[in-house]
Amino acid sequence: AGRPGAVRINSEAAADGIRIRIADDGVGMSPAQLARAFEPFYTTRAIGTGTGLGLSTARNIVLAHRGSIELASTPGAGTTATLFFPTAT
Repeated sequence: AGRPGAVRINSEAAADGIRIRIADDGVGMSPAQLARAFEPFYTTRAIGTGTGLGLSTARNIVLAHRGSIELASTPGAGTTATLFFPTAT
């Protein structure tokens, strides 16, 4: 988006799977935006500049692998996406 910022990625093994965290120091999301983040076609971008399918598609892929995805966000401070994938069947 033409703004300076950082993205941090870390992973850790857990007894029952792997956890991956992707965090940025961007604009963050309001509680209302966060509540709708996984809705298909929901976007915070201007009309015609975003499809609103990114997080919905990511969630569907994670769920297809029996995993989970959670978002935590603070307006003005950034967002963290935490993905968990189980290793046991």
